[in-house]
Amino acid sequence: MVKMLHQTPPGFKRVPGKRITYSPRTTARAVHKRFLHQTKSHPLSFPDPSQEIANHLRRGHRYFFSTDLESAFDQVTAERLHHALLWREISPGWLTPRQYFFHENGSGGLIQGALNSPYLFETYCRFGGLDRDLSEYCGKIGFHYSRCADDILI
Repeated sequence: MVKMLHQTPPGFKRVPGKRITYSPRTTARAVHKRFLHQTKSHPLSFPDPSQEIANHLRRGHRYFFSTDLESAFDQVTAERLHHALLWREISPGWLTPRQYFFHENGSGGLIQGALNSPYLFETYCRFGGLDRDLSEYCGKIGFHYSRCADDILI
């Protein structure tokens, strides 16, 4: 999959570099801080990649397949995230205005560099089915699956 090309979202500035990322301006930052405050009672812990490798070895696994989900944040649209948010009892209405969270006002993916994009991506993966589906599949064929953000270790 090829990285999608987006216009710089309103409320952000593009950060120069190899990876396409954005930095929130004052208004976008305030909207994201409001979302953080609203989700304070719905925390998520994020796995440590080195700990995942240690756990993998502790289980007796000797071979690894490590991959990166290319353009992963681009795949998480407001529509795709909706069910995962409801599962966690988070109102999708808290993601307003949408142009500060998603490209193309909700129909594009999460904005790389927005304060809550890692949290929303993690919510999508854990509660939207990706982790469950990959874990079940790997279990059926005798493999172990773990993920840290958009990096997968099998």
